Amino acid sequence: MTNESFNNADNKEDNYALDDTLAGRVVQAGFAGVALSLPDYIKNPKALITSYILLLGSFTGLVGYLNAIDEDEDTTPEPPAESSLPLWQLIAGLGTIAVLKVLGLRKLAKALTKRGVKKPWSIFGGVGAGVVFAASEYGARRGQ
Repeated sequence: MTNESFNNADNKEDNYALDDTLAGRVVQAGFAGVALSLPDYIKNPKALITSYILLLGSFTGLVGYLNAIDEDEDTTPEPPAESSLPLWQLIAGLGTIAVLKVLGLRKLAKALTKRGVKKPWSIFGGVGAGVVFAASEYGARRGQ
């Protein structure tokens, strides 16, 4: 990359509003919370899969809309610092989370239901939304 192309890269407009704004981070957290809560309200597996697909489609449309909005910013955001986390660790961590979600949350939901909790997946959704928001907010503040 030459100095001229590097300097021109600074003039590019940043339209990725989903991570740059508080509203975008709230949308991400809301999506995670709703997605985790669906099994409490939709018991039919086919309807649940259809709901996940519709939710993903609506989220994708909202991301497209938010990314198309022209933001008036005085300064261009700085690119994030390089991560010291190797890619294999990130993939292993995400894979572990996925397995724990599928296996662990089902067992935990059954255990909570036996203890009298009426909507355990809604609790998971609230916790998940909080974690997603906290992580994206941390990332946004770290990048400033």
